Amino acid sequence: NEGVTLKLDCPLQGPLTQIFTGPGSVIFAKGVIDKAYPQWWGAKGNNKGDDTRAIQAAMDAFPTGGVVSFPSGTYRTSEALKFYSGLTLLGPAKIRCITAADAIIESYNPEARSGGLRIKEISFNGRALNGDRSKIGINFTNVCSSSLEDVGISYCLTGMMIDGPIFSGYNSLMRMSIGGCKVGIEFKNSAIKTTLMGSNIGAVETGILVTTSNELDIFGLSIEGFSSVGIDVLRGDTIHMQHVYFANGAESGTGIRIAEQVSDCTIVQPRYSRVAVPIDNQSPKPLILATGF
Repeated sequence: NEGVTLKLDCPLQGPLTQIFTGPGSVIFAKGVIDKAYPQWWGAKGNNKGDDTRAIQAAMDAFPTGGVVSFPSGTYRTSEALKFYSGLTLLGPAKIRCITAADAIIESYNPEARSGGLRIKEISFNGRALNGDRSKIGINFTNVCSSSLEDVGISYCLTGMMIDGPIFSGYNSLMRMSIGGCKVGIEFKNSAIKTTLMGSNIGAVETGILVTTSNELDIFGLSIEGFSSVGIDVLRGDTIHMQHVYFANGAESGTGIRIAEQVSDCTIVQPRYSRVAVPIDNQSPKPLILATGF
């Protein structure tokens, strides 16, 4: 019934079909089950209909942390998905917006600190049925100590936002694939200690936009197909780039742009293909370029 919450503090095993119905909610006590499935609340994952309510109900079942597992399929959503701290989302699966959203997924309260999120093997497509793009794919505003692995983001104005007006840091992004966005990833408001490894960004205006960031490590990144700047660093310090590859189909764009306010930035062995301006360095601070490795 509406307004009723069923709290389960015992193990539950169920088939991949709907077992919960009605307007009430279900909460699992911490640690009582290994994982839950959106199918238990009616999700289809067949690229038809709208799976938003079922996915959100599955995520809400773990307010203190747990695992939601998505069997292979395409799950359509019509509004932002919200997560609590400590949640793990496991694919392989695709989540596709049917209406453009401010964010495909974000915390329940982006104005407060959250953390401990893990997403693995899920791709997020922000293009609505009418062709509009969602504003943000994954919103990490004030999110810390979280990890994304083998995650894809496409057709958003900003693929991923990492913003720390209160605190955002100690996040790990591994084997990301981002495309069809205006900006691939944006770092804002002193987002600190982020690691980006082994990832691909393409078909963007700007691959990575660093509005403000500290202790950002980028390793093994490929940015292929950018109309403006591959990595645009406007402000920050302790920013390290190693083994980054920049490529365009025709000679255009700027690979790396370093603004005057940036300090302690190292660039190790960048490679370029058909990039008009490899590095535009406007900073008087020390900048280490090592290309002989």
